[in-house]
Amino acid sequence: MKRWPLLLLGLGVTRHYVWPLLPLHLQSAAWQIGAAVSAAALVSLATMISIAWLHAPVRTTLAVGLWWLVEEIIVVGCELAYLFNSFVPTGDERCTAQTGAKIGSFGLVAVALLLNAATRQPARNDSSASGKGRDNG
Repeated sequence: MKRWPLLLLGLGVTRHYVWPLLPLHLQSAAWQIGAAVSAAALVSLATMISIAWLHAPVRTTLAVGLWWLVEEIIVVGCELAYLFNSFVPTGDERCTAQTGAKIGSFGLVAVALLLNAATRQPARNDSSASGKGRDNG
């Protein structure tokens, strides 16, 4: 993809130089959104590299990558909600204040399930790395 460097440059510039241009009360949310989008891009890249070049178990690696992407999407959603409704009671997390639920609890359950799957996952052998019998975990 010829435009990949331009996309990465645009993402980096937006993340590091645009947030200070916003009003002071919105800068934190903008920074969090930029960080989440950046993390999502890097997680996607790391997931592809792990499977293609490092021969990581496909299903488990995709599940972990998907979990992380969902976490970053939640951050973006909560921060966007904060931008439009910036009231958060003292001591509450932004997502909890916006949704009324402790979203992090669901994420921790997913982490426990992924940890269990990853520790029980057999290593890929050379035949599966070459593409033969590619179920891979």
